[in-house]
Amino acid sequence: MDTVWRMDAPEALRGELDRFFTDERLVALASAAERVTIPPGAGRCHVQLVTQVSEEVDDQSHVHVDTFHPTHKVWLYLTDVEPDDGTLTYYPRSHRLSVAGLSGVYRDSIHPVAEASRRVPPREIARRGLDPRHFTARANTMVMADTSGYHARRQGRPGGSRLALHMEFRPDPFIRDEPMVLDHPTAVSDEPSPRSNDPTVWRDRVRR
Repeated sequence: MDTVWRMDAPEALRGELDRFFTDERLVALASAAERVTIPPGAGRCHVQLVTQVSEEVDDQSHVHVDTFHPTHKVWLYLTDVEPDDGTLTYYPRSHRLSVAGLSGVYRDSIHPVAEASRRVPPREIARRGLDPRHFTARANTMVMADTSGYHARRQGRPGGSRLALHMEFRPDPFIRDEPMVLDHPTAVSDEPSPRSNDPTVWRDRVRR
C-alpha cells in the first residue's frame, strides 16, 4: 500500500486535497456522524493506493475494529473498485453495543495483543448473527463507515488496486466539548495547541 499523507504532499496537491477535505458538505456529514462539531480540516487526510502484489494474505483482510468507541473513516474512490481490488467489507449493525462485542473489548484489554486494532474472532461474529457486505463502487463514490464496527479489506487478487482519498475523524471520546486536532493545512499557525505542552505540537488554522 502506497500512502501520501496530506502533510507530506507538495503544496499544489495539498491545495487540491483541501478543496475536498474542508468542503462544508463533508464537514457537515462528519459532524453529524460523530455528533460533535468538527472544524474544517480536522482529522487526517491522505491519498491511498492499495495494490495486491502477491498471493500473500493481506493483514487488513482479517475482520477488526479500529477502537472501542464510535469513529469514522471516509473513502472517496478515484477509480472503480471491483471485488479483485480489495473492497471494503463491513458488517452492518456491528457498530451497535452488544454483550458479545463488549466482552471482546474487555478480553483484549486485559490480554493485550500485538495488533494495533482488535481482531474479531469468527465465533464472536457468529454469536451476533451478522453477515458481511462488500462495497464495490464506481469512481467518484464516497463511502463513510463507523470503524468501531467490524470491517476488513477484502482479499484482492495480484494486480488488483484501488486509489482513494482517505480521511479519518476520531474525536477524543472522553472530552467531547473540545475541537479535534487539525491536520497540517497549507497555512500553518505558530500558535501551540492549548491541549499540549509540547512546543512541537501546533494548532493549525485553515485558510478561509
